[in-house]
Amino acid sequence: VRIISPNSIRYKEPPTSDLFLASHHITSRGGAYRASIMVKIRVKRKYGAPKSCKYAALAVVVLVSVLAFQPGRNTGDYSLLFPLTSGGLTVNETVNEGEKEEIKSSPVTKHNEPPSERRTTTDTGVDVSDPTLYDTVDLKGDSSTATVMGMATGYDLRVFTLFIGGLRKTGFKGNIILGLAPDVKQDVLEYFKFRRVAPKIQQYANCTNPMKDGGGDEESKTCAYPYNDIKIRWSRFPLQRDWLLECKTCTGPVLIMDVRDSLFQLDPFGPGSPPITGLQVFQEHLNQTTKHWITSHPISKCKGDTSQDRETWYGKPMLCSGTTIGTRSAMLKYLEAMHAEMKVWMSDKKCHFAMNGDDQSIHNYLFYTGQLPFAQSIPNRMGIVNTVGVEGSIEYIKWRKQGMDEGLEQGVSAARPFPGATDRSWIGTQYNLTDDEGFFTQYDGTRSRVIHQADRFGMYYWYMWLPRQPFAQDSMPNNKS
Repeated sequence: VRIISPNSIRYKEPPTSDLFLASHHITSRGGAYRASIMVKIRVKRKYGAPKSCKYAALAVVVLVSVLAFQPGRNTGDYSLLFPLTSGGLTVNETVNEGEKEEIKSSPVTKHNEPPSERRTTTDTGVDVSDPTLYDTVDLKGDSSTATVMGMATGYDLRVFTLFIGGLRKTGFKGNIILGLAPDVKQDVLEYFKFRRVAPKIQQYANCTNPMKDGGGDEESKTCAYPYNDIKIRWSRFPLQRDWLLECKTCTGPVLIMDVRDSLFQLDPFGPGSPPITGLQVFQEHLNQTTKHWITSHPISKCKGDTSQDRETWYGKPMLCSGTTIGTRSAMLKYLEAMHAEMKVWMSDKKCHFAMNGDDQSIHNYLFYTGQLPFAQSIPNRMGIVNTVGVEGSIEYIKWRKQGMDEGLEQGVSAARPFPGATDRSWIGTQYNLTDDEGFFTQYDGTRSRVIHQADRFGMYYWYMWLPRQPFAQDSMPNNKS
């Protein structure tokens, strides 16, 4: 059992701190019994957790470990975030690998009916009562039926070789679907064909939503057809729902994510990956909460600012809307709920914000008000996605400032390796963020699968070290890069 105390986490927010105790793949000598446990203790103490609390929490872990052992079950990369289940059935799924079509089978665990106290409809009337929204899909390391989707308009080929090439190099066999701008370059389309990616070229149209006259910039007047009634940056949600519905081979779990600032270190659904139950939403760093302006201002203004209005969502762990994972049915329902709520915001003037990122406000609001009862919140560095942006920004700004205080020009200071960097890594292991080869890690020290907001670590990592790494390079035949 590894104890991750507040003192080992670089950014504390006293007087409340978190003590994580996690056991990763507790395995008997015979390998027949496995379980993963996480206990999170809220400690009202300014300078970390007292020893007595650590020992008490450790006792809880040992007790739960005994109770949670289950024959033959591998819970994957994180701890007891899903209920223990038994039994299951097999469904037939079709996947297209290259020119060959074959029938694939994936086990699906059927859960009991959701508890009666859970919501069955959202405020906008979306039905969330279907028990299949709580199903579990275990691909057992075969990602051929899985899907990765994103909106990627206006990017050059380098962005795609990192994102797509890096994903394929992990061994990912499934579907990749990306939205592109109408003026996409031919070299990008050729690369998509080479790497078996489905391009979804957008159609732009004049906006019909009430915000179209709210600003002088072109973006406020341009929308994505046929969703002219919402902001263009929101349109990725209903569009991705359409793409998923159209895809006949997208029968397994789905990851929707930002493209420009993301990379892959392991196949998200490959060997050792956990089963997927319902929907997974991912927390940012534990000190980033919904008190942040990107959620607190829009939600307060749109939904009410009294203490009663804010009680359900204010001060909770920040959930990043840039990465979400779910079974096919859960993902479709999530995207439907997001679109429905967005239309409500568009119909109410007090919910109009000339800002980027208010989709994250809606994402958090829906989860914390119980309108996504089939969703589970995954702690940072404990699941398939590791969102590194908060720590990246803090460390990069601090390191750059230190160099400038020593007399370096800003650009020179920003282009330096972090302290402890070696010929193999861009940053020292004393930061407790990476292994000795520069790969981002989970709290238990294993490599993270998917990294989001990696560019926040600045110039040296993103533009100098990363492009030199083999996993970040990709090229087509005939030396076309």
